Amino acid sequence: MELSKLLYSKKESSILLSVSLRTVDNLIAGGDLRTKRLGKRVLVLAESLEQYAGAVGPRAAGSPGSPNSLSVSRVNEDKARG
Repeated sequence: MELSKLLYSKKESSILLSVSLRTVDNLIAGGDLRTKRLGKRVLVLAESLEQYAGAVGPRAAGSPGSPNSLSVSRVNEDKARG
C-alpha cells in the first residue's frame, strides 16, 4: 500500500506549483488554497493543490507533475537546491 501526503508545507506547495512562497501566501489569503493549522505551522491540503492545478491547467491527478505523483525525495531534492 502506497501512502501519499495529505498536507504540504507552504514551501513544498510553492515547489509543486512552481510559484513563489509569496504567491502561495496570496493564494491562501484569497481562498484558492485550503489549509490546516498544526500549532504554528500552516499546511496546505493536497486536495486543494490538485484542485487549483486542475483549475489553471489540464492536469489529471497522478499524472507527472501533479502533487500526489511527486515523491517526498523529489521535494527534498528541490529544497536542497534552494
